[in-house]
Amino acid sequence: MSKLAVGGAWLVLLAVLLSPWLDSDKGERLLPLPSGVEAIPYGHKEVDFSEGLLLPRWINTGKKIGVCLETPIGLDTSQWLGQVTILAIEEERVPSFEPPFRQAGNNLCFGRVPPTSRLPSSTFEVCLVIEDGFEVDQRYRVPCFRWVYDKEDSATYDALYQRLHTAIESRTRLPPDELLSKYDQLAAAADEAGFPALSLLSQDMAIEILRQDGSDEALAQAESRLTTLPTWLDQPAATPSAIIVTLGKAKVASKAGRLREAWEHLNKADDFARRYVSYRRIAVTMARAEILTRLGQLEEPQRRLGAALEGCERLSCESKMQTGAHRLFAWLIMIDPDATSQALEQARKSMQQDPRANAGEPDNAELANFRINLALLASRLGEDPGPALTQARASLELVDSAPKRAFLRAWANVVVGLDSLAHNDAPRALTSCAKPANSAKQSRVISWAWSCMARAHRQLGHARQAVEGFEQAIHHGLEAQSAPLGQDLSLAPGRLADDYFRAARLAVEQENPQRAWELLVALDRAAARNGGATLGAPSVEKLQQDQALLNRQLDAIRPPLAPERSRQVAPLRQELLAGLEEIHRTLSARTSSNSFVAGGPANLRAFALEDEVILLARARDGEVTVARRTPLLRSELHEILDRLDEAQRNPPDDAVWRKLARPLAEALVPAMDPPNSATSQASNSVTRYALHGLLQRVPLTALPLDSGGWLSSRAVPVWRPSFVERDHPPDRGLPLAAQALFVVDPRRNLPSGTVALQDYRRRFPSARVLYGESATRASFKEAMREASFIHIDAHGNHDPAFSQLSGLQLADAAITLADWPVQSVPSTFVNLSSCHIGGGVPSADSGRYGFAGALARRGIPWVIASSSVLDDQLAYEFNSAFYDAFQLEENVPRAFSTALETVRQRHPAAAWARLRLIGTVSGGGKTPAPLTIGE
Repeated sequence: MSKLAVGGAWLVLLAVLLSPWLDSDKGERLLPLPSGVEAIPYGHKEVDFSEGLLLPRWINTGKKIGVCLETPIGLDTSQWLGQVTILAIEEERVPSFEPPFRQAGNNLCFGRVPPTSRLPSSTFEVCLVIEDGFEVDQRYRVPCFRWVYDKEDSATYDALYQRLHTAIESRTRLPPDELLSKYDQLAAAADEAGFPALSLLSQDMAIEILRQDGSDEALAQAESRLTTLPTWLDQPAATPSAIIVTLGKAKVASKAGRLREAWEHLNKADDFARRYVSYRRIAVTMARAEILTRLGQLEEPQRRLGAALEGCERLSCESKMQTGAHRLFAWLIMIDPDATSQALEQARKSMQQDPRANAGEPDNAELANFRINLALLASRLGEDPGPALTQARASLELVDSAPKRAFLRAWANVVVGLDSLAHNDAPRALTSCAKPANSAKQSRVISWAWSCMARAHRQLGHARQAVEGFEQAIHHGLEAQSAPLGQDLSLAPGRLADDYFRAARLAVEQENPQRAWELLVALDRAAARNGGATLGAPSVEKLQQDQALLNRQLDAIRPPLAPERSRQVAPLRQELLAGLEEIHRTLSARTSSNSFVAGGPANLRAFALEDEVILLARARDGEVTVARRTPLLRSELHEILDRLDEAQRNPPDDAVWRKLARPLAEALVPAMDPPNSATSQASNSVTRYALHGLLQRVPLTALPLDSGGWLSSRAVPVWRPSFVERDHPPDRGLPLAAQALFVVDPRRNLPSGTVALQDYRRRFPSARVLYGESATRASFKEAMREASFIHIDAHGNHDPAFSQLSGLQLADAAITLADWPVQSVPSTFVNLSSCHIGGGVPSADSGRYGFAGALARRGIPWVIASSSVLDDQLAYEFNSAFYDAFQLEENVPRAFSTALETVRQRHPAAAWARLRLIGTVSGGGKTPAPLTIGE
């Protein structure tokens, strides 16, 4: 999109013709805008072609017009004031300097309501002067924009716009063909009257009708219409229309299953909306959230929607758009099997923001859908969904569209079925869900219905039908996800994952644990497939350039900042982080092999359902058995994990920790042989856990044993990530000392920094050591190329909302996964002695584990990390013991076990509980024996 920039062509074409460069009030020279500031006109509904230019056109609306500025992120605009002058009229007084009336990050809009009665029917100019509150003696002139105005326009435009508004209001009463014809007639009339923007709006409504139809023929018509849109949408005055058109393109591409193309259109639409500081950004966010949800994401779209709704407080979003965002936000919570009661109450609050909660709605289909979702929410909260369903059925009788009516009836039946299952009424559930399973048109509804039927058959003891039901539910659930996005997205715990878990439990109940294991591996494969890159995605070089730019922009707004500036850049920082996260995911997809490789053999797999945890064990010969089935409500699991997280922040004594963690131990620690001289040492029993969903938060290392010890005192629990991006040879044993790399205390603020430095140099005199200010990002990336093991003592750079961007703070900047060269894969291990670097958002597959897990999936055999806070003294003691043992035994798991034994004797369990050994190979130098599972 071309924009007005100082020194550019628009400066000549739209420069002030009548105004001097001197401020008449002060008699001082106005300065040109700071470099990089760009401007577009604001507040126009229409455009006009004049002398080959596209100009904003004033229609008498009584609303503000003016100028929006996009400024460099590093420029502090928190104290900017603007003076908007309309040069076509004689000002009775010089306009005052006012703060921006609309602002988002470093994008500002200044405006005023023009005195229409004094505007001539010709062109006029809107000019802006900026005063910086930090330097009141300096003022900046923004080159003026020429506008077009004709007093006769307003009546004609208003009449046409009223026809459009009437057509929109009649959308629930008219058949699609008739409504489509009305929009086409309006577009033609607007073109004939010389209102191209209004014509585009009418065409967009017509395309939306075709998109909602969703048939191949309708989508083909929509695509054809989109190819005939005008070519002037990249000009500054066209920005309001460009937002609408680009968003429409994204919706059509998404409906057609071309998610990558849809995502790219949404990025462009968001760029247009950001420059215009438009409330339509929330519509872009909703479209993105829907795509992410289709791909099995739940946490990220909820986060994006929450931020967008907060932004609406600054942007005066249309109530209808806010309603839609609240509705989608609530929906994402309702469909999440892991949603807590607190989250469901939050969903209720969002639903109450909908005006349909308290008043009628002329669109009976929308009202019926709202009431069906209210029923689902009531059922999930343990309340009676009956009243909401009765009201929904009354609305359904008034829906004119037969396809919509059929779809909503199918969805209502599924909700009845789900509520029946919650009350153990399997026959009613089966009756309610059978018809939508076989007649619904959308894969997502069909998947819900088959899942409902499968659960009902299981309750009734119909094993064969239940197996078929879950197979159909999973098939249609994957089909609903459509094509991959070209980003390395993890599949979140959700209904589709629960169908895998329920199918696995059914296999266990049929005494076929081998099939259960295979289903969980299939879930890993389903999660891995989302990383597939598609043709047309940006090149790795382009992605890396964009990443470097965003990093520089983030550096420009790092604390400390003045309070006003800090408030201004807070949402901007979130946007930059979201952009970096997306680039990192795309880079991961572009640089990986995109082929599923199991992350080393697992001894144990565990998954949690709504009412129990199941632990499967696999022996060396491949035989799978059921190690544990433990009744445990998902709500109780949530509570236990939250209490253990809280205990880490204020470590209690071991007796309290044992009591808190015992239910998890009962579910995840298999029966063991009694301890004796041969089996009591953890170095003789390595066991690899593949944990699904919430269980990835469990502190395996510090699970208590009935005998009085800990799991890590009898075995070496290894977290096995779900898949790796490349296969690699087994651990090659002790590396050459010259190949060791130590990064120590880059910020010179770790209490143990100098002592640890001396310790590492004494142990590995030939190792490469980067200490303090020498541990820069560039020096680290150069030194790591030849390292067969890497140790890093540094602060973790952790953001729970953007776990993909977690990293390590080096002397000059943080290094993230995207900065870590893909080809740099140490052959032995990486020891990340930092806080939070081994944790991440739980995934439906058998584990991602944040920064540390991503390194393991790249092919590093062993990664040591902490998923929470890591005490400096504990870390020093652990590392000293670890390297003593590693040099002696040439074995990473044994060294890890020895180091844990050292810190166990000196620190409470809560302090070392989150230390993790993440592994992807079957050996560790001298291969230890697997954990022995008792009868």
